[in-house]
Amino acid sequence: MKHRVSLLLLLPLIVSLFSFSPVKSDFPLSSKNDTTKQDKERRKDKLSDESEWLFYAESAKQRILKNENLQDALELIDQSLDLQINPINLEIKGDYYTKMGDLNSAFEQYQKAIQLCVFDIKKRHQLKSLQTKAISIRRLLSSKKQIDQ
Repeated sequence: MKHRVSLLLLLPLIVSLFSFSPVKSDFPLSSKNDTTKQDKERRKDKLSDESEWLFYAESAKQRILKNENLQDALELIDQSLDLQINPINLEIKGDYYTKMGDLNSAFEQYQKAIQLCVFDIKKRHQLKSLQTKAISIRRLLSSKKQIDQ
């Protein structure tokens, strides 16, 4: 009798454990699943675009820093700019022109990058570095003009 009572008390617990087992379905229950899949695809595409421009920019930066294949560096940074124009790849292009001695073009690229940073709070950390580079290039251009006169 004692065991029957304890079994009767445990019976609802056992039934509830088996009734809440997960069921896998091959068809979506709502359009929400489709939306989630589409969102995942969009994020994946966005991440691949993001990483693609960054890959080209970083490859160009490494070539510039090592002073190797500078023509390839220009092509890589242009590919990066074709995918997305932002302060990072504009700064790298400015660094390229500085390395090549084309100070006017370097200053122009730094100015473009600064303009993009000013209006984007997330990129303000990069602003000081860009301003420093632009000021030093501007000083070099000024001193060069004085020498030429």
